[in-house]
Amino acid sequence: MGTGSLQQSSSSITVVDPWNLHASYGPQPFDIRFIYSQLTLYRLPFFSDQRGVMGRLLGGWSISPLFTAQSGAPLQVNVGTGSNSDAQAFGEIYGNNNRAYENAILTAPYTGGNSLHHNVTGSAGVGVNGDPANRGSGLNIFADPAATYALFRRPILGLDTTGGGAGVLRGLGAWSLDATVSKELRATERFGATLIIQVTNVLNHFQPENPTLNIDSPTTWGVVTDQSTVGALSGIGGTARGVPAINPRQMEFGLRIHF
Repeated sequence: MGTGSLQQSSSSITVVDPWNLHASYGPQPFDIRFIYSQLTLYRLPFFSDQRGVMGRLLGGWSISPLFTAQSGAPLQVNVGTGSNSDAQAFGEIYGNNNRAYENAILTAPYTGGNSLHHNVTGSAGVGVNGDPANRGSGLNIFADPAATYALFRRPILGLDTTGGGAGVLRGLGAWSLDATVSKELRATERFGATLIIQVTNVLNHFQPENPTLNIDSPTTWGVVTDQSTVGALSGIGGTARGVPAINPRQMEFGLRIHF
């Protein structure tokens, strides 16, 4: 929790209301509540001496899978576009390149969830992304975009006491499976080599990027259009929105000779 993810002494960042620091107080963009990592190393016990043809082929193999998963980061619900996306309770941004966290106000308990929904049909101009068929990309973090859009309104100076910090909602969770496969190659007792194969995103799964939520852009509300390949957390100056970079499957081969 805090008022901003950057130090205010050496940046252009300021709070929404300098006379009320609580107005900017809330979760920080790096507030990931649950993170899980599991690294496993398994060496095949067969033909460890690598004798004979079968030993040369089947001995010396090992695999090291790495599984990571995390819950969603805070997701900001913006008001306005461009330089007017924050400080809306005051009607305008503070000044030259100054920005502050300020979300649209949630008017009722939120029950929309934060998982990816397929084949979502927008309605009433919400979540359609300019598509006449009211489908947008077909991917949306809300099962009913219009219903969740109706839960938000603009902040009102003197009435609303907090801007919600880095986000009043939680974005999409993420997971990935990487692995390293290696094989020891024995030429003699003195000379040998290690073949290394590294694979990221082994299953080549699609990790959606969080959408930008803006109550002044209802057509794109909740619509997912990108894969997460940038990796910056949400926040001031960030382009990705709280999902780690998970690129399509990549493979790297290496050979290390030892003597």
